[in-house]
Amino acid sequence: MVTIPQLTTTSTLLLSALIATTRAQQRVLGHHYRFPDEQVYDIPIEIWNEAIRRPNATAVAHNVTGYNTTQPYPGSPLDEWTLSLSVVGNYTPSDSHYDSITGAELRYEAPRPIRNQTDESWPTGFEDGAWRLCGYVHLIDYDPDSDVDTACGTVLSDECLTSMRNLTDSGELCSSPFPEACSGELTNDATIITLGNSVIPTTEQLDVNVLRPGDLELYDDMISKVWAISLGIWGYENSEDRVPGLMRCMRPEARDGSRDLEDVIESAASQLSKGFAWSGLVAASMLMAMLV
Repeated sequence: MVTIPQLTTTSTLLLSALIATTRAQQRVLGHHYRFPDEQVYDIPIEIWNEAIRRPNATAVAHNVTGYNTTQPYPGSPLDEWTLSLSVVGNYTPSDSHYDSITGAELRYEAPRPIRNQTDESWPTGFEDGAWRLCGYVHLIDYDPDSDVDTACGTVLSDECLTSMRNLTDSGELCSSPFPEACSGELTNDATIITLGNSVIPTTEQLDVNVLRPGDLELYDDMISKVWAISLGIWGYENSEDRVPGLMRCMRPEARDGSRDLEDVIESAASQLSKGFAWSGLVAASMLMAMLV
């Protein structure tokens, strides 16, 4: 997985994600503030798990589209799948030299009957009938005082939402180009994370960074924006059948005692006030210098 050290609202950032199951994954790659931007840092999975088990903000959608993945693709629909998002900010692991870890984890989780399945003979790798996942995660600027429509109706324009819905509902998201109707709002001002070739169920670490203690810029960005998540489901070596995917919009909600949206807004207002004060001081100094 390749990640980025900072998120911005004015540039398009593309993140190619390498996805593995939690059982197979042994490390997490993330940017480290001591390293150049183009390099990544190897974080042991145990350190990341320690951090993400103590999330500062979370969001969850229950009963999303899912299938009986104990059957070869395309299987049959199965309820009670869960899509969840966890964000941790400025966490210092115990007994380690890591200064501060910030990042997020997206989980597309199977219902308990599948999680408790002990027979792992069904296709899960690169063989016929294996279940695979693709998708996009867009981080979108949104009014902090407005509720988020989980169906994305108030987040995206009607044209863009219809196009994305058509792709996910028809099962064409993994095999179709990105819709033209979304080229402005989901590519110019939104941070993009691209998911591809994942196994199902999946756990994906997003934008993991090792930061200086007290560096909250990335965390603030993650809990301020709306995450528009579009997932397509397909079968390895099975390009004929199509099944509907899913699309959800969610904004992580801070847990009790954690930095929340109000803190972010107050911090931004304070920085703006300091900026005006500094500008006024500079202007006054220049005027005095001209009068001398």
